[in-house]
Amino acid sequence: MTCAGVLDNGPVILVLHPSDELYGADRVLLETVKALSTHDEVEVWLPTDLEYARQGLSAELDRIHIPYARVDLPVLRRAYANPRDMAAVSARAGRFLRLLAESRPAQIYVNTSALAPAIPIASALGIPSTLHVHETWGPTERRLLGPLCRPADQIVVVGEATRSALTENLRRRAVVRRHTVSAPPPDPAAVDGVRGLMSGIDAPVVLYAGRWTPGKGLAEFLAALRRTDVHLLLLGGPPPSGQTVDVAEEIARNGLQDRVHVVGEVDEVWPYIYATDAVVVPSTHPESYPTIALEAIAAGRPVLASDIGGLPEIVTTERGWLITPGDTEAWAAHLGALESTSGLQQ
Repeated sequence: MTCAGVLDNGPVILVLHPSDELYGADRVLLETVKALSTHDEVEVWLPTDLEYARQGLSAELDRIHIPYARVDLPVLRRAYANPRDMAAVSARAGRFLRLLAESRPAQIYVNTSALAPAIPIASALGIPSTLHVHETWGPTERRLLGPLCRPADQIVVVGEATRSALTENLRRRAVVRRHTVSAPPPDPAAVDGVRGLMSGIDAPVVLYAGRWTPGKGLAEFLAALRRTDVHLLLLGGPPPSGQTVDVAEEIARNGLQDRVHVVGEVDEVWPYIYATDAVVVPSTHPESYPTIALEAIAAGRPVLASDIGGLPEIVTTERGWLITPGDTEAWAAHLGALESTSGLQQ
């Protein structure tokens, strides 16, 4: 279902977002839209270049009565780094320009730098823009995205690691706005339902919740898990485009069929956090400000996280452990320390 038309109600804040899922940046977008809608008219535009089986974000927008539309957005994805797909991105940029010129929003809010091409288009039309950067840029992003993002009127970043990775021009103007998380009270029935998936386990159980992409460190984590008796509750799934980790193959390679409990994508992560002993964020590529780490801490669960990107801004010695990314021996040692506990949280 698509709510409302395209800016049917006159000047609004137009929010652009590159996916229709319910991972970290998607959930942050929901909170941003809720805040904006308390004093402004807001509409969200979602992309058409990929099919999303669950369409979790649009379902939530429906639930909170925020209008949205699916339009041709000029989304830059790693999988599009080839002449054919970049030609398609250029064609979508042209259609987006025409639609934006017809719609004339009061301003645009660009959520993630994957939509960087929208900024110079809006600037050419005299439409103010705010860029919300969730990613930690590397040299390639600074070279390619920096010039596209430079015309943005405001730059918002999720953490200090994200700000420091920007180009100098953007870094000077960027404002850090860390998102916060409040944990709901545990739902005993829901938590017991999750524990029922792992009945009879007399060992610690840790939770991974995120996409199954190489930079998340999932393959390296499974290699470390093999050296322990710890069990893993695995949420998430492969991305709709780009590289993925073959989870079934990695589980078999490490002989973990009896200790990795694959659930997949879920609408509500809280029962799984409450039902496990700790949450792991084993990223090997810099994370900016992972929501799952904030959720774990809010729920009173320790976090085992890679010492990379923005994770040190979240995980302190009182809240968990920072571990060298990809170091299977170090990860195994920290997982082994959990084995002194008595199984699932009570």
